[in-house]
Amino acid sequence: MTTNNQLKRIAFLKYGLLVMAMVTMLFSASAQTLLPLPQQKRVSEDPNRIYDVVEQLPHFPGGMSILMRFLSKNIRYPAADREQNIQGKVVTTFVVERDGSLTDIKVLRSPTNAMRDEAIRVLSLSPKWVPAWQNGKIVRAQYTMPITFTISK
Repeated sequence: MTTNNQLKRIAFLKYGLLVMAMVTMLFSASAQTLLPLPQQKRVSEDPNRIYDVVEQLPHFPGGMSILMRFLSKNIRYPAADREQNIQGKVVTTFVVERDGSLTDIKVLRSPTNAMRDEAIRVLSLSPKWVPAWQNGKIVRAQYTMPITFTISK
């Protein structure tokens, strides 16, 4: 059972903690208003910069299902690869320009040269994409996309 002195001591400790918390908040609030705010330097952005990370990614008009339909409709499986039953993934990278066009189409990895060439050919046929956004502006953005070649049976 707690005694009267113990209750007084607990109340005193609670009061002391409350006072310390209020003093700390008061000093931190006044210190924030007294300190000068750091000046943000406005760096002029290069209009030709290609972003790797953006707030809003570029995307194919209509979404991924429409992109898959476009690819399946336009890709011609290389005959030599089909005969040899070669399947695999071609990893492509390209820049989506501010107007939505695709430039600088490259292949990072491909099972065969024929599949590489076909992936580049089909991406060159692509309609304009919806461009990327960064800081409220349309920007150029790098995009990496795998294209899988499979033989359906």
